[in-house]
Amino acid sequence: MKNYNIFQFLCIATCFSFLLASCRKETALEITEKASCVQNTRKPVFNTNNFTNLPDYQNASNVCGLLPMGKNYRWIYRDSIFDNAGQFTEIQMDTLSVEKTIVSLADSSVFWKMKCARQKGIPNYVYTKDSVLYFIDRPYGNNNASFIATEWLKIYPQDSITKFSFVSDYGYRETILKINTGIKVPAGVFENCIKNTKSTSGIEEIIFKPEMGIVKFTKYSPYGNPFNPVASDKRLVSELVSFQLQ
Repeated sequence: MKNYNIFQFLCIATCFSFLLASCRKETALEITEKASCVQNTRKPVFNTNNFTNLPDYQNASNVCGLLPMGKNYRWIYRDSIFDNAGQFTEIQMDTLSVEKTIVSLADSSVFWKMKCARQKGIPNYVYTKDSVLYFIDRPYGNNNASFIATEWLKIYPQDSITKFSFVSDYGYRETILKINTGIKVPAGVFENCIKNTKSTSGIEEIIFKPEMGIVKFTKYSPYGNPFNPVASDKRLVSELVSFQLQ
């Protein structure tokens, strides 16, 4: 009996040591991350007819902001797939990461190309500030114009806002709502998120944690009601499993 008590004590002590070490590691990582990234403060300028042939910019520094950016950053997601009747079919794992960086010839602003970006509802190329995300697009209704930097997601002072936004060849209704309750996903519970809902021929619902990234992404069928989706319209639910910002 005495040996059992000693064994039990050693197990508890070992587990506590691992837990304490883990907490210290996360704290150190957080401090290192904050000290090793830069903050963009200006609106980017982008003006070119063909940005896909711009060379990869190798000297990009880690960037703090609404969506932090770094060449070694990774967001891992669990994707739940649904069929045309809205019935669950399978689970897949997916990774959102930085594929390359390009630099604007107009003002040397660095844009980050995200691998698997469209599967998470964000643009392929993004530029991040503290409260605004920009992407590269042509002016609305003019497919012959040069590509420019356009606002994609912005934090507003209001708790919610509904507006009409425009990209190159279509307009859409957009609702941005601040969420004070916790959002639970495999990676944990995230508070003070933003829900961004874009309604076109369907709905893309993005739950976004500022300074961290996409927590949850839900995509609905383009054939349903774009302003009132139902369960049978659901096609994809992506939930954050883990993330690496270092």
